[in-house]
Amino acid sequence: MNNAFVTDQARAMVKRTDFRMAKTTEDRVNVLMRRVLQREARANEIAMMARFVDSAERLSIRSLPIWQYGYGPAEGTVEMFMALPHFAGNRYTFEPQFPSPQVGFAQHTRSGGHPGKHSGFSSIRRLVSPENMTVRIAGLLHRPSDRGDGIRAIIKINGRPIYRKVIQTGSTKTVCDPQAIEKGDVIDFVVDPIKTSTSDGYRWTVSIEQPDDAKKIALQRWHSAEDFAGPPPPPMTAWEQAAQALLMTNEFLFVD
Repeated sequence: MNNAFVTDQARAMVKRTDFRMAKTTEDRVNVLMRRVLQREARANEIAMMARFVDSAERLSIRSLPIWQYGYGPAEGTVEMFMALPHFAGNRYTFEPQFPSPQVGFAQHTRSGGHPGKHSGFSSIRRLVSPENMTVRIAGLLHRPSDRGDGIRAIIKINGRPIYRKVIQTGSTKTVCDPQAIEKGDVIDFVVDPIKTSTSDGYRWTVSIEQPDDAKKIALQRWHSAEDFAGPPPPPMTAWEQAAQALLMTNEFLFVD
């Protein structure tokens, strides 16, 4: 029951006019109860639902996605990162028109991407750390073309460079020493077009692992290509969660 279809139905119920017109918590609970269970709510159910909504609102924390896809100055600060807002099935870009008149060929794909017109529009693939840990970072960068002036690859943690290399053509490994990071820290994988972005399409797959050296295993692993996905759906509101909870009750399963 906890799938996209159910969450879509829960969101739809909260968007209905009768729910939006309800003024009190009791009215809102009854709108949902009539819609899902085809009856009025009992007093204890109204109180229970009110506590549920209050708790959901207090506990609601909108965490950032692990991976983010954007652009910004190659030597910029963490705050200068700008997300590429348009996703077209297999790539993130600045807008539907491609290349963009404003930023050029800036894009992120599963295996790599392309920086924008100049260093101010460098491509930045960002990982947001979900917890305190030590990680190992390794990858392989490939620029197939020998045209133009090459690209500069930079890996940063909270804006501090830990790796930097210029590649004209061909492949290079991008490996860093183990790094201690904290929850909320950002690891940026930056591709700077240097002076010109001519033929600066690249492939860059990276792996970030939390190792257990004693057991010689990776406790956790994030991979830029394997994890690539479109934007996540918006988090459910407290009332949407309440509607979903009703859809998951045994009583709903046996409504005639």
